[in-house]
Amino acid sequence: MFYKILEKYSHVKIDHNTKQIKESNKVMEIEQEIIRDFLDLYDKDIKQIHQNEESIEKDLKILYKENEKFQIIFNQAVEIYDNFMEYLKEAGDLYNWCNIIEKEMNSVHDTLASKYLARSRTNCEEKGQELDA
Repeated sequence: MFYKILEKYSHVKIDHNTKQIKESNKVMEIEQEIIRDFLDLYDKDIKQIHQNEESIEKDLKILYKENEKFQIIFNQAVEIYDNFMEYLKEAGDLYNWCNIIEKEMNSVHDTLASKYLARSRTNCEEKGQELDA
């Protein structure tokens, strides 16, 4: 009887161990599948990151080239603006100079006219004539 119980216990234990091993194998398979899926997703993400990085590098190179072109054009525009402002200054200086010359010429004209009138009066007075205004 004891032998039968022991034998039954032994079979139950073997069955239990077999089930446990099968369950453990199933768990390991599931773990491996999860790890494989995770690595696949991880690899896809890594590939996408790498592609994004390459795309950013290409865009950055293009941006640097465009920036260099913009700097050249901007510097030319600044130079044109500076030249234009210098021309405006020169034009303003010329206008002011013309105004000064005009005022001086008017002053010279007024002085000459008053001297001429004074001389004409003096000549008329010496001759006894009246000055026609």
